[in-house]
Amino acid sequence: SRLDGIQSVVKLDGPDSRPGAQCTNFDDRFDELVASTKSVFILMPAKAAGTSLKKFTFACAGIYSNEDSKTKKKKSTNFINDGNDPVKPFMSTVHHPKILTSHVYNDHAVVNVLENTPRDNLNVYIYREETDRLLSAIREVVVMSVCTNNVYADINADRSEDRCVIDERVIVEKILQPKKAEVGFGNAAIMTCDFYEAIENVFPRMVFVHYKQANNMQRILSKHYCPDLEDEYFHNNMASDKRKTTLVRLDNDGTEMDFDEWLGAKRHTMELTFKLRSGNKCQGKTRKLEDKILACEDGIVEVTGNLPFI
Repeated sequence: SRLDGIQSVVKLDGPDSRPGAQCTNFDDRFDELVASTKSVFILMPAKAAGTSLKKFTFACAGIYSNEDSKTKKKKSTNFINDGNDPVKPFMSTVHHPKILTSHVYNDHAVVNVLENTPRDNLNVYIYREETDRLLSAIREVVVMSVCTNNVYADINADRSEDRCVIDERVIVEKILQPKKAEVGFGNAAIMTCDFYEAIENVFPRMVFVHYKQANNMQRILSKHYCPDLEDEYFHNNMASDKRKTTLVRLDNDGTEMDFDEWLGAKRHTMELTFKLRSGNKCQGKTRKLEDKILACEDGIVEVTGNLPFI
């Protein structure tokens, strides 16, 4: 019965003496959580195994999406975020996938999920250290979106078949200052004080998973939702697919420098210069949570409901 289902969740997630964020594991506890849940929401910032997990989700559980108005084919959308119409995918099919995966752009999206999903829903947040994530995001925008695919008409670069040169000033003014695309969709905008307050207020069934543990998560989800994919893993690293030589034309003297070398040289002052974390007053909680995730053998932390969370 429905009441039996609720009771099983209460028993599984009942209060205990553990701290609010507790190390757990995939083969026992995460397996148990997935077995007892009705649906799984997987959320992540940009450049945290999201595209790989979307591919897995679509193969395992199906697409929860809008229909493209031109091609009439279903397309993946990050439907959880503000600006997307949640009603269209809701009505697109009667039976919704048991696994829903979406990149999130800010804290509003995650808070919305935590506050408005049933008690027997399992929420998974994929975590990647922010500076590491940021450098990967900048590389994605420059190497793939600008140099390889020429996605943005307002971002100029000198492109050839195997080489791309972009001005340093263009990177600064068109990508870093406006926090272009993936650059701005990170933990600084997502894991805010409102994010942590929602966790403590709602007490969701929730785990944090290090992005390098995506394969382990896929393995457990496959076991319960798509056993035929249990030994198949989905990976996506677009920046390495068809990469051309990318160079930065320095603003001070016009010389050309390897883009990755430039990125490494600027690493420690980039966030300060462009205030990429400004406004987030709860970074200390994120760093404590990060320490916990890194200290856990399986790289997975469970929200137990005890306060404070972190």
